Amino acid sequence: MTPSLFRHAKNGGNLIIQASNPLVLPAEMGNDVLEILLHMASDGVEDLCNHIYKLMPFQDITGKSIKRIAWEATTDMRSPRRHEFPHGYITNQCMDLSSLSLEAIGPMAIGMIEPLLIEGLRIQSGMSTEAAPSSIPPQQHTGIADVNGLIGLSVTMDQWLRLDSGIIEGDLEQISKVLKAHHSKISELDDELLKKAMERVRIYGSKYRLFGNHITVAFLIQLRDPLRNYEPVGVPMLVLTQVERVHMHDDEFSQYLDIFLERQDEGAENEALQNDSNDVENSTPEFGFKISEIHLASVTSNEAGKRKLWGTAAQRQSAFRWLRATGLDSSSTAKRSSSKSSAIVRSFPLLMNKLLNEDILWSISCVDDNMRTSAENVHTRNPDIIFSKLN
Repeated sequence: MTPSLFRHAKNGGNLIIQASNPLVLPAEMGNDVLEILLHMASDGVEDLCNHIYKLMPFQDITGKSIKRIAWEATTDMRSPRRHEFPHGYITNQCMDLSSLSLEAIGPMAIGMIEPLLIEGLRIQSGMSTEAAPSSIPPQQHTGIADVNGLIGLSVTMDQWLRLDSGIIEGDLEQISKVLKAHHSKISELDDELLKKAMERVRIYGSKYRLFGNHITVAFLIQLRDPLRNYEPVGVPMLVLTQVERVHMHDDEFSQYLDIFLERQDEGAENEALQNDSNDVENSTPEFGFKISEIHLASVTSNEAGKRKLWGTAAQRQSAFRWLRATGLDSSSTAKRSSSKSSAIVRSFPLLMNKLLNEDILWSISCVDDNMRTSAENVHTRNPDIIFSKLN
């Protein structure tokens, strides 16, 4: 993590970030962060935790050296079955953040959300000086589903790009569910529809992909202490990155496309249509992605029930100890928060008593104007989602 984040830490304390493979969440889950989290929570806290951990597993790196971790990461990247963040990726300050590749979204999001991670540790440890503006229960959702819930229809970035470009392979029944969940322009699969869909993508190019222009990329992160053999600090936290597709240099493309569609409607000869389609293909605009919002979420589990749903008791205690040891257990984060809540928690023990009695899905969001500023912890605390004891 950025050294400046630990400039006030005692004993040279610092942390590193371990990230799971990123996934693209189904568009059916919504575009608003609270809507997405409510979808995740709809089946109860146990199913939520099981689904997340199954889809975004971590490798245990406790006690391993940096060289060993780097070697294993490089080895994993050679596997065709995995799609991971680029190994050794370094944020380029000169990079055009308005036009990123989809693969760069994860590493860039990590850099942007780093200032919120310490606050995330405070929240899960019951040491935050700011309370959620309100609390709401999970809501039941019906519709498209998988054995792992709606989130089970998430896909890797590589799978999303392939489907988006009309490359459809594998179990058609499962792919049909995925296409519906991701709001594809085709939802029913048969040979004729597949041919038409792939032909449209071939001719129209990136302007007419199968998926929409707004997606949510999710991955888990685990903070680890390099001074203690990389043991976990705190429970995992979920990063939700909302991304928008941006088309570039498409004026010429639009001109050729209009001509092609006009002649197609007029019933032009096949040869003329082929020439026009070639013009469209040759002028297909490029597209990139830009990050519009970033959110951090996690579950504070009920210890009184001795359940270990989201992380372990030892991990929760490690966050408390690390914050105390480094002197980062309290700060002026409330002053830099944009939350409209006037409820400030002044007694950590009182908050801990509340957390012990309920399972809570909490979240904080990066304020839009400050997403590119790594020096300030400017955030909004969102409403907590409270699971009843029956969930």
